[in-house]
Amino acid sequence: MNGRFAGWLLLGALLLAAANAEACRPFGSYAFVEDAEGGVWFTEGDNNAVSRLAPDGTVTAYPLPTAAAEPADLALDGAGNLWFVEMYGGKLGRLAPDGRITEYPLAGHHPHPWRIWVDGEQGVWFLEGNDPARVGRLDPDGAIRNYIIERGWPTAMAPAADGGVWLTVLEPAVEEGGMDQAAGRIVHLGRDGTRRELLRRAGSCPMNITPDPAGRLWFSDRCRQGIERLDPDGTLTRFPLPAESFVQQMALDEEGVLWFIDNTRNLIGRLDAEGTLREYPLPGDTGGPFAMALSRAGGVLFSETYNYNINRLSPAGVFTEQLVNVDARRGVERVERGEVCYLRFASIIRRKAEVDAERAAALASGKLAAAESEGARLLRERCLACHDAKRILLARKSDWRPSLGLMDTYMGIRHVVPLTEAERTTLLEYLDTHYRIGR
Repeated sequence: MNGRFAGWLLLGALLLAAANAEACRPFGSYAFVEDAEGGVWFTEGDNNAVSRLAPDGTVTAYPLPTAAAEPADLALDGAGNLWFVEMYGGKLGRLAPDGRITEYPLAGHHPHPWRIWVDGEQGVWFLEGNDPARVGRLDPDGAIRNYIIERGWPTAMAPAADGGVWLTVLEPAVEEGGMDQAAGRIVHLGRDGTRRELLRRAGSCPMNITPDPAGRLWFSDRCRQGIERLDPDGTLTRFPLPAESFVQQMALDEEGVLWFIDNTRNLIGRLDAEGTLREYPLPGDTGGPFAMALSRAGGVLFSETYNYNINRLSPAGVFTEQLVNVDARRGVERVERGEVCYLRFASIIRRKAEVDAERAAALASGKLAAAESEGARLLRERCLACHDAKRILLARKSDWRPSLGLMDTYMGIRHVVPLTEAERTTLLEYLDTHYRIGR
């Protein structure tokens, strides 16, 4: 299995995060959700908060009680509560309209919830990818139901009309080999725990499952290089994409048009009901689009991997960029308690041109810094087994230790020889020397 696929295999986005909210990490918002007033809620990992961008442009942040919680997904319920998952806090959270936050700890060994959705009965569904992989539901009475996924782990979840959920499930290759050793499934999970498997294929890695009003299920499949649609009668229709594409997220609008963000090709895509594809390349490369949502006013909201901006693509195809609280942060010289500080913010704003030039040069060369050093060798041989080289070239962090901790976890899953303490020290020194934001 090649390094690019292995990186995606571990849910792509989650590989980029670092656990320490006090480090200035280059990382955009994981999720957006728009409320009835047109406010846009978004996650702020560096600020350890969930925040709201009001229609007038003001931003209100709600700091989380748990330190370094890493909020990773959002959902609104019918009462106006904002629900979120704390990926590193191992909790679900609820922000009430009056600003009070309630947390719900999850059981298990280091739980890592990462997706959330609220059903019509105010049940809160979530995905949890750690030992064991499961789907969970927090009932209105506070009880949590767990539905264990015994083969593989769920990569996406969407509501089913009967009150259950649709899932895409990935069964990764156990040993080294080609993509054909992975298997993908589409499963219906009932609230009573019953499972119905609609599709299982080798050489498949589905995600982003999205039902439409006609009962058809749309999903992306990185291994099969495209977007597919499964009809109720079992007919499967494929809409091919270039081999290097990675559909990070997607959503259907009211006219049945499927919008998606392609992280590796740095663009937003539009696929209509007839299968006509239109693409909107992003004006700059900041690691590719990372999260998206469709706006009620039309157009697409999206974040970028290495910017803490809220961006919009209008129905007319015009890109605009919202710099979140940039004026308040422009003069900050010292980073405290996880204040956002990458690229556009704080003292780093003054370094933006320099940082962009460094990243552009690194991408153009395609080579690691000090390529013959022991640190670069360790990075190539160990970390790139489950990490995209482009992300290393783009990344600038003030503290690489949390990322090395994540890499250890994924090395174990991918059967890569773990780092010794001496190797860890060497690699950390290499990353801090060549890819540190504050150097």
